[in-house]
Amino acid sequence: MIKLSVPEWINFLFGICMVIVYVAVGILVIFVHSFFPGMDESYRLIFGGIVIIFGFYRGTKVYSYYNRIKGKNSYVENDEEN
Repeated sequence: MIKLSVPEWINFLFGICMVIVYVAVGILVIFVHSFFPGMDESYRLIFGGIVIIFGFYRGTKVYSYYNRIKGKNSYVENDEEN
């Protein structure tokens, strides 16, 4: 189990929440026609797809942030064991 500081924990949770929000909004834009009632079908599909892709991009950034924190904390744990 890695130990995160409070700012690292808040940043990690906020990143996960934003990934969920971006993907959910993209799905809503694509599948719920009343979400943007005046928007043309093709524009809605393009916009929703871009928002979903951006959500996955944010997901990769959160994943790399988590791995960076995990690597940093594993060095600290190894130093404490020696």
